[in-house]
Amino acid sequence: GLEFLFRKQCKFYDIPDAFICPSTYLMELAEKSGIKRERMFILNNFINANYDAQKTSSQKQEYFFYAGRLVKEKGLEYLIKAFAPIPHIKLRIAGDGCYWAELEKLVQRLNIQNVEFLGFKSGTELENEYQGAIAAILPSVCSEVFGLTLLEAFMHAKPVIASRIGGIPEVVEEGFNGLLVTPGCPDEITRAVLKLYEDKNLALKMGMHAGATFEKKFSPDAYFAKLMTIYNIVLGRKLDSEMQVSATNDINLNCDSFAYLWHDQKSL
Repeated sequence: GLEFLFRKQCKFYDIPDAFICPSTYLMELAEKSGIKRERMFILNNFINANYDAQKTSSQKQEYFFYAGRLVKEKGLEYLIKAFAPIPHIKLRIAGDGCYWAELEKLVQRLNIQNVEFLGFKSGTELENEYQGAIAAILPSVCSEVFGLTLLEAFMHAKPVIASRIGGIPEVVEEGFNGLLVTPGCPDEITRAVLKLYEDKNLALKMGMHAGATFEKKFSPDAYFAKLMTIYNIVLGRKLDSEMQVSATNDINLNCDSFAYLWHDQKSL
C-alpha cells in the first residue's frame, strides 16, 4: 500500500528540496520508490505533553490497557486470545470501530471474563485509564509507520508491549522501555504480560525509561529543535547550490568576454 502511494506520487519527487520521514521504516520505503536518501531526514512525530508523568497517583496499577481504533489490522483478536489463559489478569480496551462487535463475540466464544470494553475515551478519562495500567499494549499486525499510541503511553510513563513490525521497534526498545512480540502471536503476548505483571518493579523501571524517552525524543521541544536543524541544513544546501550556479555563470560570462576580446585582437 505505502509503496504504491510512493510510486503514484513519483512525478512530484523532483520538486521538494527535502523529504521528512517520521521513521526509518518509511524512509527505506521511500528510497525503494526512487527518492535519494541524501534528500531525506528522519523527524519523529510528537504529541503535546499535556500530562505530568511525575505526578503520583493513588490508583493501584492492576491491569493492561489498549487505546486505539477497534479494527482488524490492530491485531486485537490476538490480544484477546492472549488473555484467555491468564484469567486473573485484566485487560481494558478503550476505543471504537467497526470490529467491536466481532471482538465481543470472540470474548463470549472463549468465555473470557477478564476483558472489558470501555468505548471511546479521551481527556481526563483516558489519563485515569493510563494511570491505573501496568502497561499499554499495541498488538498491530499491519506495518505501522509510527504508532502515536506508543507516544501517548510513553507520555504517561508506561511501558509498552508492542508488535515487532514497521516503525514500532524504532520507538520500543526491547527490555528498556517495553517488550516486543511477534505480530499475530498470542503466546508471546501472554508471556510478556506475565513478565510485567509478576515483576511490578521491572514494569515501573521500564515506565520511567518510557517517560524519559518521550521527553528526549518525542516531546514538542525535541521535535521543533530537530525541525529547525533540518531547515538550517536544507537552507545551507540551497545557498551553496545557488552560489555554485552563480560562480559557474560568472566563469561562463568571463570565458565569453575573453573569447570576444581575443577575436577583436586578431582582427587588428
